[in-house]
Amino acid sequence: MAPNKGLNLYRSILHAHSKYLPTEMRQLGDAYVKSEFRLHKSVMKAEQLQNFWEEWEKYLGHIEET
Repeated sequence: MAPNKGLNLYRSILHAHSKYLPTEMRQLGDAYVKSEFRLHKSVMKAEQLQNFWEEWEKYLGHIEET
C-alpha cells in the first residue's frame, strides 16, 4: 500500500472512532491505532505490511457496520 493510502486508512479509522464509538472507547481505540501504526511505520516486508493493512481495513469495515 502506498504511504498516502496508509495515511488515508489511518485517518479513516480515527474518523470512524469519533463517529461511532463512545468517548471512553474512542480514547482507547485512538491510542491503540496510533501505537500500532507507529510501530509498523518502519516495516519493510511487503507481506507483513499487506497483512497489516488488510486487518485494519477489516477493522474499519467492522466499526462502520456497527
